[in-house]
Amino acid sequence: IITRLQLLDVMLGSVQSSSSYAILYLDSFTTQVMSNICGISDLLDYGISLVDNINNTKPTKQDKIYFITPTDANIALLTSRHKHSSNVHVFFTTAPSPFQIEDIKKSGGLLSHLVTLKEANVEYVMNPDARGFTTGPEEALERFYGHGAELLGEYDDCIYQIANRLASLFVTMKEMPSIRYRAALPPDSHEYPHGLESRLLVTQRLAVELSTLLEHHQEANQIPEGETCELIIVDRGMDPV
Repeated sequence: IITRLQLLDVMLGSVQSSSSYAILYLDSFTTQVMSNICGISDLLDYGISLVDNINNTKPTKQDKIYFITPTDANIALLTSRHKHSSNVHVFFTTAPSPFQIEDIKKSGGLLSHLVTLKEANVEYVMNPDARGFTTGPEEALERFYGHGAELLGEYDDCIYQIANRLASLFVTMKEMPSIRYRAALPPDSHEYPHGLESRLLVTQRLAVELSTLLEHHQEANQIPEGETCELIIVDRGMDPV
């Protein structure tokens, strides 16, 4: 219910459209987010006449609403690939980087029509039964525990991505968690397989990254200063399968 209110009432409900109906543009990830939260009839109630992929943006007199992840590819599509001729409202799942903000500022075609630029703080996918959620990415298991994973940049990227999406969940819920995780035990022998340390430290590194992100949200008064709930992080490191 909280996520639904965040996307429909807080995000779409805040848009003051200059046209009778607007077009909602999504990327592949936000399509999953929205499809598990609401249906077409719900979007019609909020003045959305069409839902399309950001790659299909076309000049139109209708206002455009973008709900997208702040990736470099999406920023490039938003700023340079298409010319805007109507009001534009942009909602990012989480905060874009300073470099991405600069790219938006340099885009005269977008900036002259930009009415809204906000963070929705929803970068997780609710399950259809509304009793759980996923953060992805689908390749997380391979990136953390696959052969040679510790040598690839995807390991750190995946840690940050999951932590960032978890942080967006707590911002939406207005909660500050006490983070607990299973501490990695040192191997019995100094001659252990290369990369074992990275596999053992997944939960710890995720907890540290998430804690850092939550501190930034606290400084922005987006979540309480004191702890209001518990988050327990477990991994598959000891799973015999």
